[in-house]
Amino acid sequence: SASSSGLSNSYKPAVVVGTSIDSTSMFHDMVPGANEGASNTLTVIMAAYLIGKSVDDATLDKLNNRIVFGFFEGEALDGSRKFVYDILNFQCKDGYKVRSVAKDSNSDMACINPMRPNLRFKDLNSIAAFLTVDQIGVPTGDGNLFVHNSGQGGMGTFLANVMKYSGTSYFTPTSSAAGNNADQYPYPPTPLNSLLSVTGGNIDGAVLTGYDYVFTKRPPYQSHLNWVQNQNMNLKAIASAATILARTALAAAYDDGSYDYETAAYYAKNLISELSYDNEVLLELANCLYVDGNCKMLNQYAAMEAANERAATGMDLGVGKSLGKPPNYYVGVYHIDNGQPFVKVGGNIYGAYNNNDYGQSSSDAVSMRPKMLQQALKNMLHTFLGKGSMVTQDGSEASARRCSTSADCSGVSYCSTDADSATCSAHNVCVCKRGFYHIALDEAVNPAAGKSTGFFEMSSSDAGVSPLWTEPFWSNNVGVKMYRYSASNPGIFVLVGGAVFLGTCFFVVVLLKVALKKQKLY
Repeated sequence: SASSSGLSNSYKPAVVVGTSIDSTSMFHDMVPGANEGASNTLTVIMAAYLIGKSVDDATLDKLNNRIVFGFFEGEALDGSRKFVYDILNFQCKDGYKVRSVAKDSNSDMACINPMRPNLRFKDLNSIAAFLTVDQIGVPTGDGNLFVHNSGQGGMGTFLANVMKYSGTSYFTPTSSAAGNNADQYPYPPTPLNSLLSVTGGNIDGAVLTGYDYVFTKRPPYQSHLNWVQNQNMNLKAIASAATILARTALAAAYDDGSYDYETAAYYAKNLISELSYDNEVLLELANCLYVDGNCKMLNQYAAMEAANERAATGMDLGVGKSLGKPPNYYVGVYHIDNGQPFVKVGGNIYGAYNNNDYGQSSSDAVSMRPKMLQQALKNMLHTFLGKGSMVTQDGSEASARRCSTSADCSGVSYCSTDADSATCSAHNVCVCKRGFYHIALDEAVNPAAGKSTGFFEMSSSDAGVSPLWTEPFWSNNVGVKMYRYSASNPGIFVLVGGAVFLGTCFFVVVLLKVALKKQKLY
């Protein structure tokens, strides 16, 4: 997740712009997710890019609400519920709230029991609204995108109306024809559903989609066919959706509770220009997310984030697993090499820790190694949103400091004004820290204290609503492959055996024919 500006906004209500960043299919090693995780991720990160490019921190700090971006993994398994639940309910056990880097008194706070690698999510003490997108890449309407909301007035209706006022040259948002079911929320399956479920519908939002009905679940949705080789992704629709999201988020941050959507939409549209579908950042990132998940751009941002982590903790964890080529958006198994945070105490690694000797060693720290995509997104959030503080109160721009890692950014003046901390962007410029990790784990499960990673305990604090999504996991080396690769010898054996069997059958048929002729039966 990321905040659009510094800690001076910590206690303002949050307008959350969130999306799922993964997908699923029957074949877990073939999950291209082009019109799901890929398009959703591209749309929301470009909305963050637009806000960072168009609005400085001084302007954002004067608004009534703050803007937060969230990229949720495991959303097919309700991954965002943990984030929403923790905002409302999480309490660190007494004595286990620590500095994430023991030797650094300025490092972020973490909780080591139950494990939370960063406690910045607690700054989000209230959520004003939730904006999200779904399946934007293949719009079904002729020049239209579709807005889903509850129609019950208040913030949800305000957001929907702002969206309809925030169209672009290529796409106009219009109300979805999908009606409200008697026993369900009228929304597609998105992170907004988690918010509505956890809060009992007390916080509203809106969903921008490419379809005019409750939920597109026809093929190639969540199948191995959902990739750009089978259907082209519409970058005009994605650029338009990013523009609409950015403008709507800014309008919601501007709103003073009066829900005057015309004034708010006018304010946001004047500040945020339309994103071009041939924007260089959009085109390069689209190639990464749709075609080559191991591209130079993702590698560059992820490598810088890994370097920042190494500079902060002293642990060289490297870059996480790439999406691959073609990209695979399956969430995978939760373990130390795939996003599970850990705490290092006295040279030992734990999934959570319940003793009081953390900090006695200078190497003690809390860390994690997500996938390359998550590392890259975190550094992009720093890069896109962390430059706003460079504009000083008199409108002049502070001189940017060059860097190779976050260690070079200590004491940066333009990040100290709002009690921000500085880090190094992929462009080798010190920017204010804007991205933070939060675990995407079933809310009924917590890492076992005093055990290594991969061990978990059941929690009863989920009020019995958790479906407890799990998959079998025995070790890093045990798994299931849908397509197995065999050596050449078995293949040759099968080929020769088949040829021998075919020859035998032919010989038997000839003999049978001769015998039938002798008996004058043929």
